[in-house]
Amino acid sequence: MQPLLEDRPEPLFGRSPAVPWSLQAEFASWRDAAPSWLPPAGLRRLHVPVLVASLWRRLIDAVREPALRLGDGSVVVLGIAVFERDAEAGLHASLWRQKDGRLQWDPCPDDEVVVQAVPAGWVWLDLIRRAAMVELAHHLQAIGTPATTGELEQYGRALFAHLRRRLARHADLRVMRQRVARELDLDPAALRIARRLMNLLPDRGLPRLSYYNTVVRHREAFLALERELPQAIPLYGALVDRDDFPRRGWPAQALHRYLVEHDLGPAVWRLIVASGTRLFLPVRDFYRGDAGSAMLDYLRILSDLRLQVEPHPHFAWCLLSRVANPAYRFERHCEHLARHRHLFGHAARHFMRQPEVAKADLPDVLEWLATERPQLDKLQRRAGWPWLVARTCEWLALRRNEIDAEALTWDTPFDEAIVGDFVCRSLKSVRDLWDEARAMHHCADGYAARCAAGDVLVVSVRAGSDPGRRVATALFVRRSGRWETDQVRSAANRCPPRDAEAAVVRLGGLLNAPDESP
Repeated sequence: MQPLLEDRPEPLFGRSPAVPWSLQAEFASWRDAAPSWLPPAGLRRLHVPVLVASLWRRLIDAVREPALRLGDGSVVVLGIAVFERDAEAGLHASLWRQKDGRLQWDPCPDDEVVVQAVPAGWVWLDLIRRAAMVELAHHLQAIGTPATTGELEQYGRALFAHLRRRLARHADLRVMRQRVARELDLDPAALRIARRLMNLLPDRGLPRLSYYNTVVRHREAFLALERELPQAIPLYGALVDRDDFPRRGWPAQALHRYLVEHDLGPAVWRLIVASGTRLFLPVRDFYRGDAGSAMLDYLRILSDLRLQVEPHPHFAWCLLSRVANPAYRFERHCEHLARHRHLFGHAARHFMRQPEVAKADLPDVLEWLATERPQLDKLQRRAGWPWLVARTCEWLALRRNEIDAEALTWDTPFDEAIVGDFVCRSLKSVRDLWDEARAMHHCADGYAARCAAGDVLVVSVRAGSDPGRRVATALFVRRSGRWETDQVRSAANRCPPRDAEAAVVRLGGLLNAPDESP
């Protein structure tokens, strides 16, 4: 395969065949490679079987020989990506895609390129599809039957959905990625460490090219840190390229000095040293944006709690879920939790003495502390976790009595509906919302006034096989006379199961159907 050039009318993707595809129709052999596929009836005029056969042959050839090393050391992958090394042995990628109306090599930001298992996912096939549709558009223009952009998009998606299914039968994509990896010749130590750097993007599981290049630039420092303080690798990787990060000294010393300069003193450093490699994992679930700012903020929270050991994962999750959820995240949460830091720190220290026993009560204890903000004397602080649970139970009993005395109810479009494998129940009173919020550990009880006004509908989504088991909570908002799905959340504001979310979407359609009722 060779780099693609805009001034080559055919092909715009893959290696040039010995005979141009436009001339292959004169030979019967092209039919042997043609996929037995036809587009939808409305797109048949765009279908050029000999071009489809050529695309398929070039696609298979590209997958079987996916990487080509050029004389300057760069590597072309599948004809649609080129990886070049800089002076520090870092890699940078350009993609073969449309820019300014032309197909050309377009530099791709390093943080958008996955460096492990190249090419990752199916983005590469989408780039090939776009190049192939440019090729088809050129041909149709040449023969006097031009197509609209929408028609080409529909045709290309239908064709390459078929070719993708054929690839699963005719090619081994694992072998393809192994061959690409050999040609890219990635530094195994740098790749290993890059996997541990913090990714706050949705597809957080795969390391990015920017992480790999960071490790390559500071390879010796990362290797030293891996030997001496591996739990600090995510933090070091997120901060090392900042302008104000110390350039001298051993990596651990430089990191320590940087934290002190940002008002994170010796207690925080002792906490990092005493913790394991999972110290920063909660950051990945509850923050977005710059990983360095997020980790510094999380360290400030731990500093405010005055913890001397790594917090239990369940405590960190319950604490951070009070101010964030998978769709509602910020770079900083410390300011939201600061007013409760002494009480939450007190609860954390007692909780971590018996976390497995205390798990069930932790959300309610945090809620009591945040709502009532009790002033604890010395004896109460020494009383431990059982005392906190007892006071929380008393508070909940009083709150439950207040809820029971609340007479506010409202009408809903339906009482209960079976949607797929789920039972959907409308919440029709303050008590219903309270029970849902208590069971699911979220803030559904804050919508009582809007539900009573008819602007909001809150629905409890439960398992059809066990209607007592709550799976998710759905929030519908009425806009212009129609119900629109606003939120679907599982326990503690987690993302719901996909089938439950699909059931809520279907329920929304039923709510707005004039002739149907849930």
